[in-house]
Amino acid sequence: ETVLPLLALVVRAHPEPATRRTMMGFLLNLHKRPNLEQRQSILSCLSELSDTALSAARVEEECMVPLLALVRHKYPERRALAVAVLGTLQPHFTTEKLVSSAVVIFRQLCFDSSAQVREAVVQTLPVVLPCVTYGHLYPAVVGVFVHLLMDKHPSVVKVALQYFFPKLLAWAESQGILYTQVLHSLFTVLLELLDSTPFESLRLQLLLECLSMAMPVVFRNATAHVPAAVLARFPVPPAPLPGPRSGQSRPAVQASQGGAGPGVAILDAFLEQITSLSRSGTSSSSSSSASSLDPSLQWPAVQWCTTELIDSLVRAALALPPSDTALQEKMATLLALVMQTFGPLFTQEIVLPTFIATMVT
Repeated sequence: ETVLPLLALVVRAHPEPATRRTMMGFLLNLHKRPNLEQRQSILSCLSELSDTALSAARVEEECMVPLLALVRHKYPERRALAVAVLGTLQPHFTTEKLVSSAVVIFRQLCFDSSAQVREAVVQTLPVVLPCVTYGHLYPAVVGVFVHLLMDKHPSVVKVALQYFFPKLLAWAESQGILYTQVLHSLFTVLLELLDSTPFESLRLQLLLECLSMAMPVVFRNATAHVPAAVLARFPVPPAPLPGPRSGQSRPAVQASQGGAGPGVAILDAFLEQITSLSRSGTSSSSSSSASSLDPSLQWPAVQWCTTELIDSLVRAALALPPSDTALQEKMATLLALVMQTFGPLFTQEIVLPTFIATMVT
């Protein structure tokens, strides 16, 4: 309690960067195997420094070298501290170099042999996510999440699913990679696991649960970003349309954060356009008709849902072993949520034909 303030004072005020860096190393390595309370004391001291003295330049020059030494340390308590420090320094991660260094550390330590280190990663990376705005780092972040979701330790998996994943979805939306990176990766892993032996039912159930959590976000995102040409072709009616032929609004949309976007009212008209192409013989199936639309009337998010989303779901559903009732129930819940969210027209004209076509082939 007496040494920490002294070290912090030197770090804050000493004129020589080399000395400040050395004192930062002493501060981070004050305890041989810091317990949770000791780590919290160090982080509180570092947080005060972060608020009053540090900058991006000083973090890069004075903090990263001792931090990397902690990452490589043989004691897991120090490696866990290194991860937590990244969360404390997050306000200063304003340069590509610092953000890249942080992501590399997360990527390395998500494979750590110690569960407490992996727990630190799954709790801290969501704090740093808003800083990750560089495209070349997106696959690494998504890969870390998928790896932690598949972790063998229940506490890591629980935090990944309940805390990390909602923040990952929000971040992916803000970066425009919800479909191309996050959901595509989840479906890729899902289909790979269904093809592998031995069969891993619990991991497959986790992936299906993630996809169920994502569906309201997917629908809200798609209907909140309607291209101007589509809005012009299908103007929004004066009052919100109910679910087609059901007389009820879509519950999943009402429950999703932020409410429904303007596209909810015109989604069915757009789907009618797709299915009319199929019925007129322009395309062989409703899902592929989405790509046959006039280029000026493309609605990429909805068209992704009618193609990759449904194709992947149907392939996964048909590959499930009939004997695994828990997995069958998870898939049934997911499919019911998709059909309830997107409505009867989507179910009748997109989902069911895809099931039939896939079963035939």
